[in-house]
Amino acid sequence: MPDNGFCQSCAMPFYRPEDHGTEPDGTRNGDYCNYCYEDGVFLQDYANSDELVAACAPMMAESCHISVEQAEHIDGYFDYTVPPLEGLWSMEKGVPGVDYTRKTDFYWTSMIRLPEFVTDEVFAWAKASFAAKHPETAINRAYLFDFDEGVVAQIMHKGPYDDESATVTILDDYARSQGYELDLSDARRHHEIYLSDPRRAKPENLKTIIRHPVVKVS
Repeated sequence: MPDNGFCQSCAMPFYRPEDHGTEPDGTRNGDYCNYCYEDGVFLQDYANSDELVAACAPMMAESCHISVEQAEHIDGYFDYTVPPLEGLWSMEKGVPGVDYTRKTDFYWTSMIRLPEFVTDEVFAWAKASFAAKHPETAINRAYLFDFDEGVVAQIMHKGPYDDESATVTILDDYARSQGYELDLSDARRHHEIYLSDPRRAKPENLKTIIRHPVVKVS
């Protein structure tokens, strides 16, 4: 775990000063990484979670899926189905959970689970291959990391993303009834797994797993 914090937009860890974005005068910004923020301007702008999922899903799926022909040199390779897109959501640094009345203030990290044969070297190769075919994308914002979620409570939400708040209330109330309390923080965030593609499914048919980190009340 890095000691220098995380980007408050995409949650990329800061390891070096150059990992930070820049202000118009060239100084390093303390909150945002160089993939999200440059010369005082945010590099990506999604109006809502629907736009985020629609934009990230095809890019991440294509960059993660490797053909058998391409993968002959990868130790331990096996053909696999790309898992669903996932998202970690939060508000500004130090504010736990998500406030559905302030969606324009959301910070998010999109991720897809990868098999163990995807090492740092394989991931770098996959990014370079994707960038060669799609130079217009911000693929350099993608990074490989281990994710240990710990104990969570989860629920299936069916319907539009805008209706999630009622489902979240049910989830949190259930966790408390079972002797747990929420453990949301900058490190443990609201987690969503998108089982449906918003480009193809009707809003009322969207299926989303929602997870909240919890801790047992002593």
